[in-house]
Amino acid sequence: GENELKEVKSVLLTGKMNVQGMALKYEQKQMSPNMEVTDVVMNEKPVVHKVFNGTTGSTTQMGNKKDLSQDEIAENIETKGIFTQVFYKESGYKLNNTGIEKVGANEAYKINVTSPSGIKSTEYYDVNSGYRVKVVRSSKDGGQDVQQSVEFSNYKKVGNKMFPFTANVSVESPAG
Repeated sequence: GENELKEVKSVLLTGKMNVQGMALKYEQKQMSPNMEVTDVVMNEKPVVHKVFNGTTGSTTQMGNKKDLSQDEIAENIETKGIFTQVFYKESGYKLNNTGIEKVGANEAYKINVTSPSGIKSTEYYDVNSGYRVKVVRSSKDGGQDVQQSVEFSNYKKVGNKMFPFTANVSVESPAG
């Protein structure tokens, strides 16, 4: 339930990725309300290191460090907890249910979400289980429009909570 999700104070996510034929390791540590450290490693060498301490942060890619932009900081600051969805009704989010669409083999409610700072995304929730099964978000990266889609599956119980153990991410940009 909602109260149990709000009680989660930290989450460690680990996994493996394959990007253009390259095997990568992924680790993300989140602490409530909005602190995060993310590392992506290839052949035991860091590729990406992102950190946000609740007020400021930076990203280091291939050895080049860059402070987070004001928009990135604003986005991270407006995060109220590990599971942002449980705060939608109380923190200035705008939600619009636009119907039902297929995600994989199942039907899902399609919800357009606008954050307090104006960031827009679309979230899909399985009609039968209620689990979030997909998120689509557009953003700018170096002035280029980038669309990221994440499909969640393979939900398993951890304690009293269900977590997706598989996330398939696809990114579309002018660069490919």
